[in-house]
Amino acid sequence: MRFTREGWPAEDKTNVDDPAEKFRKIAVSLSTHHGCLLYGLRVVIPAKLQSSVLSLLHQGPFGVQKMKQLDRTAVYWPNIDQDIADLCRKCTAFAIHQNAPPKAALHPWMLPEKSWSRLHLDHAINVMGHNWLVMVYAYSK
Repeated sequence: MRFTREGWPAEDKTNVDDPAEKFRKIAVSLSTHHGCLLYGLRVVIPAKLQSSVLSLLHQGPFGVQKMKQLDRTAVYWPNIDQDIADLCRKCTAFAIHQNAPPKAALHPWMLPEKSWSRLHLDHAINVMGHNWLVMVYAYSK
């Protein structure tokens, strides 16, 4: 935050372990507002809070791409994409749903042109203690 407010020092090739060096590439996009460091409109998350933010991002039923889309709207830290990928790789729930087949696209039925040309039938098992045969007449629904 100090470098963003006061200006960046000359680049020091010998001190590559300095955490501020990770932000040098994006220095022109950094700003401060009410004591927060911002990267564009995204809040830069300090290292000690990154795991908490990752767990918040991971609460929904998202995969890697959805989590990355969500994080790109609100938060930033260096290597956030890699941290999300690592978290999803370790998550058992993600591993279960990762290889699930994609959901089929809904296909709307065309309205029938004449009466009794199409019926929809389904067997509803044990609804209110009874088995039912459900029929929908497509012409009048």
